Amino acid sequence: MPRRQIEVEFLHDGFRFRLGNYTCPFAHTNEEAVEKFKKTFDQYGNAIVGVSMLDGRIVVDWGQYFNQDTQYHGEEVLEMYKRILVALGILSFQKKSNWAVVSFSMFVNPS
Repeated sequence: MPRRQIEVEFLHDGFRFRLGNYTCPFAHTNEEAVEKFKKTFDQYGNAIVGVSMLDGRIVVDWGQYFNQDTQYHGEEVLEMYKRILVALGILSFQKKSNWAVVSFSMFVNPS
């Protein structure tokens, strides 16, 4: 039986997320994807993203991201950071209308 395509948007902890198969690779339903992603965000999200007190925009701690990248090349935490940033629309796998950044031979493009 082919795996179902995950596509869901939801609000959590003041952020709007858009999930797909990359952000929740082992979920079989949208509901399962949301629950798994909420747990991932609750565990890893506060270290990488916040909300600006000045204008309410999302603020990314790129220092934490790149520190994780350089110290723990290819580790699980960096993968969780990427999933969070993709779900927030800050990183994208689409080249069009984005900056091109290659990380571990994979395009992760800031929108």
